[in-house]
Amino acid sequence: MCYNHSLQELKLDHNKLRVKGESECHTSSLATFMEVNHTLKFLSMAECNLGDQGMQILCHGLTFNSVISVINLTGNFLENKSLILMAKVLKKGIAKMTKLNFSNNLISDEGAMALAHAMRYT
Repeated sequence: MCYNHSLQELKLDHNKLRVKGESECHTSSLATFMEVNHTLKFLSMAECNLGDQGMQILCHGLTFNSVISVINLTGNFLENKSLILMAKVLKKGIAKMTKLNFSNNLISDEGAMALAHAMRYT
């Protein structure tokens, strides 16, 4: 998948990328894909049990991706830490997001404000 040059939309909804009780999140391959893919515009990973660890890995890949513009991360047990990580990615000015969905997560004003301030860099 890392060498795919035509994929524009990827939906991985409802796939448990981290099994309850395991500490490892199986998103490193996806992060590598995000680093080298220059065609993917839409990524949906709703209800994938990412948690903050999975989000950290995903954000690493997004740091190098200037094409993806829509991400759906609904219901992934994400906390403020995850939105602060995404805010750091956006502040670098590489990722050009037009839609982000973080609904049904564990986010408070702190995370939302960090993300809101970072959106002016997109």
